[in-house]
Amino acid sequence: METVLANWIFPLDSKTFAYVCIDRNDPSIEQFYQAYDQCFVLENEKETLEGFKACLQQNVSPVYEKLRELYGDYRECIMLVRDSDCSQSLIGGANWICFSGLNGKVSINLNYIFVLPSYRGQGYFKKMITACERISAQFAVKEFASEKFVDEQLQVTGTLLFTEQNHPGRMSIQDQRLDSHYTGMDQIDRLRIWETVGSKIIDFPYVQPPLSMVQKPMDTLLYTVRGIEEDQLDPLVLKYHLERFFGISVLKGKPLFENQTAKRQLEYLEEMALAGEKITLVSLSAWIQRYMEANECNPT
Repeated sequence: METVLANWIFPLDSKTFAYVCIDRNDPSIEQFYQAYDQCFVLENEKETLEGFKACLQQNVSPVYEKLRELYGDYRECIMLVRDSDCSQSLIGGANWICFSGLNGKVSINLNYIFVLPSYRGQGYFKKMITACERISAQFAVKEFASEKFVDEQLQVTGTLLFTEQNHPGRMSIQDQRLDSHYTGMDQIDRLRIWETVGSKIIDFPYVQPPLSMVQKPMDTLLYTVRGIEEDQLDPLVLKYHLERFFGISVLKGKPLFENQTAKRQLEYLEEMALAGEKITLVSLSAWIQRYMEANECNPT
């Protein structure tokens, strides 16, 4: 019999709650995917329904034990946010992986997050970001090697939340129009939203390896991080994170260094570390200003 994992219910506020699914057999995945499919439309950025299920399958043995030996403790998660009333209407959703990070912090890669159109502009996005971090912290305390993450009061010492963002200068005009049509905002407005939650751009030539055999690498992305006050990032912290994000979520357990897109980036970060170099973190407001000046865009 296949292992059934316990899913979590987490209150966002008095009116909404998050249902966190880590079991590929949970029927809620179908509802999540139907909503996700309305919000993400670019061919190479999208995960399939079977792709999401394959990610969650990695939460159970024997796959989990095999990957845990390579990468340490982790959890693949899907979150559905609902009204607490009788209708339990779906408000939005998210997908991420969290795992044992360096320096006593929980490392999170937020792969997808969305709020459905009728609920946008009501503050759910920030609540969902916070919920993702708090849920990941609870996984660290309850399921990971918790002594690495908690202080004397059993409080998690911190989280790092990494995300991919579209680079407006690298996207085709067709993709920009298609994405803006379905999301209701352009790429600059989206970056400004991430600025409000404290994310910074990692000045690194990031490329996402292909999600499947029929997809291409995504070289039209920026990579950001939330949770670092300094303006520099240790390349080994990023290397450690990408090894796990690429190896588990993106490549779904396939050999990491057989993928040239992943291999090039990890080797580059190793070289930076050996040379004593740091990665610059750039505020989103500064990046947007430079981008708009370079492209003679109207700042409004």
